[in-house]
Amino acid sequence: MGVQRAFKGDVNLVFNYRANKGSSPISYQIPSERISYVMVEHLYENKNILPVVYVNINLTSDIYDKVMNGTENSKFHLKLRKRDGLSGTSVFKTMVDDEFSYVTSTSNPNYAVNLDSQGLDAYKGIMVGLVSSSMTNTLRTSFNGIYRNTNTAALVDVALAGMKGVIKAPIVNSEKYAQFMVPPISSRFKMLEHIFENYPFYNSEFTFYMDFDRTYLIPRNGAPVSGTNGPDTIIVDVKDYTSEEAYVDGFTVENGSYVVYVNATDTKMIIDNSVSKITNNIIGYNDDYSDPQNFAVDNENVTDNTQKTTYVRMDHAGMLKQMLESNTVMLELLKQNLDGDIFTPNKSFNVSNYGEYSKFNGRYYLAYKREFFAIDTGGEFTITTNVGLKKAGTEVPKPLMRTFKSTKKTTSTSSSATTTTTNNGGSSSARSTVTSVTNSKTNTRAQLA
Repeated sequence: MGVQRAFKGDVNLVFNYRANKGSSPISYQIPSERISYVMVEHLYENKNILPVVYVNINLTSDIYDKVMNGTENSKFHLKLRKRDGLSGTSVFKTMVDDEFSYVTSTSNPNYAVNLDSQGLDAYKGIMVGLVSSSMTNTLRTSFNGIYRNTNTAALVDVALAGMKGVIKAPIVNSEKYAQFMVPPISSRFKMLEHIFENYPFYNSEFTFYMDFDRTYLIPRNGAPVSGTNGPDTIIVDVKDYTSEEAYVDGFTVENGSYVVYVNATDTKMIIDNSVSKITNNIIGYNDDYSDPQNFAVDNENVTDNTQKTTYVRMDHAGMLKQMLESNTVMLELLKQNLDGDIFTPNKSFNVSNYGEYSKFNGRYYLAYKREFFAIDTGGEFTITTNVGLKKAGTEVPKPLMRTFKSTKKTTSTSSSATTTTTNNGGSSSARSTVTSVTNSKTNTRAQLA
């Protein structure tokens, strides 16, 4: 077995209060013991396209009021660090060090918890959602005009110009243009969508995501794209709870790959059986009335389900097949004391399950990641990583053109149907805690969108 690693965290939070736009900031250090938890959320399939940090804190009444009233002019500065808890050293790696705009979310703003027996010092609990100010400004870039004598690949470079640490999968489909019209567009993501709708540069949907230290543009096909440190492949090995490896902390490096052993009680499989009831076969036709092609969709998980065929243009069929397959199977997992930095969207995830779930083994791509910092009795933060992986559909290597909008509509109809969630086995207190946190901050993300 390779070298084992497990990680602990450190949180430094400062509230920089401005009474009005022209005033100088007054800094308030938030003691770590007043921080209940911090969660860094990355939704790689979401159009917010940058991380959101949720912080639950207990504040004295005067600072609480300043936070509630200061959203227009005030900021939070957050520094997150982590260290290898098994290395025997105290060397920390900085994960986040940035200034954030914020919104507040609290179920009852008048609720106070007395933290001392005399009741002399009342603290109020509040959750704030943080979004990096500098990253938001970078994303809000405007585009408009006519680009002449260009091509798809060059237009993608225009959309990414000035982004830091770009990790981009090679463009596989590129069209030449004598002129390319761009209407007024207010963000880089909308620019990429506009290019993709005219001529899809990948044979699957794409992920565009700006992380704290790098930017990704990759297809959702599960293939590795080099650009980050360490191996490009992660093996997720789900073990029965009776297995010794099910209780291995962190991750290991074995034969040139990251290996993450996961206790089956800390996973669940989400199988969307409804997708195949709508479409499990595609026939692509051509405008010239040549022979159509048949594409069988690998999403059949229901017995005695009859064939449901969808007829689409040939240049539409390959992407629709890949998208329907990718929205059928998801693996969710929790892992404590794990460096979540290894889970990046450019990695290839090979899932190995056991028992009846082994039929879902194969290549997956990263749909979301949440890193949850909770303070322990020693004043240090333990880290729990919550990851969602989607099984990658089979790509059809054929150029696709100008039909992506209708493709997205079809997929939305399929994914809105009922899904079936199956636990691999048991439940865990860590899962219920993270689920509770995720549910409690839903309205915060809606305000940030």
